[in-house]
Amino acid sequence: MATITPETISSLRHALKEKYPELMEYFVNDKSLRKLMDMSEEDALKIVDRPDRIDMLEFFRADVKPRAIQKSHYTHEKVLDFHGKVVSKALEGIYRETATLESKLDKLDPRDLENVEVIDISGNELQIDDDLNCLYEIKKKIPQLKVVRLEYNRLRADGATEEKLLRVMRSNPDVVFSIYGTPLASVEAKEKLFNVIARSLLHRLIFVPQGWLKAKHWTNLIASRSDSNPDLEEAVQQAHLQFFRSYGEQECTEGYNS
Repeated sequence: MATITPETISSLRHALKEKYPELMEYFVNDKSLRKLMDMSEEDALKIVDRPDRIDMLEFFRADVKPRAIQKSHYTHEKVLDFHGKVVSKALEGIYRETATLESKLDKLDPRDLENVEVIDISGNELQIDDDLNCLYEIKKKIPQLKVVRLEYNRLRADGATEEKLLRVMRSNPDVVFSIYGTPLASVEAKEKLFNVIARSLLHRLIFVPQGWLKAKHWTNLIASRSDSNPDLEEAVQQAHLQFFRSYGEQECTEGYNS
């Protein structure tokens, strides 16, 4: 199935609000609309009360189903999905049934990586700098790579991990790294990451959840930089907006607690 993009959900919510406002109470967030797009017509009717089923049927046939079959920005063939499927090297001996990222990558056939654009490693228990070792020059193995998603891991802001992230980013030109929802995207990493990261790399670092961009509290993380100014803040915000338009926002998993 094609990945459901933020634009698809936004247009679906607009149609719902304009044409079927009485159904809004059933879809209080984007997650509920995403679930609806994976449902059959029969199952969709079951989630609303009987008086609303006619409207639901019209909404599903006219708006949900057509969008569900549209092509998205990238398909699963272009995403290497390790979301919630790997374990930190620090826990390797404890969770024997779950492999490390490094062992997962080593087992892949190079032919399966030819079209991959996104590595999704979000929602795991990655903790230490050694967990990032296998990402060094990963673009040589995956030539079409554009994004590495590390959201909602436990990567420590301990100095060594910030340094390793910077080395990995420098070794993979043009690849975007998304780290929001990790300790690396907090004031704990301000000194060893945000104050020292090169401006060119900062434009490739996604560290703010989409819903937090507008309030701009995140600007505190880059306020101490020698080149900090409104132009830099705008460039960082635009880089984030472009990322979310293209790849969407990763939701926090139950296994992660900040």
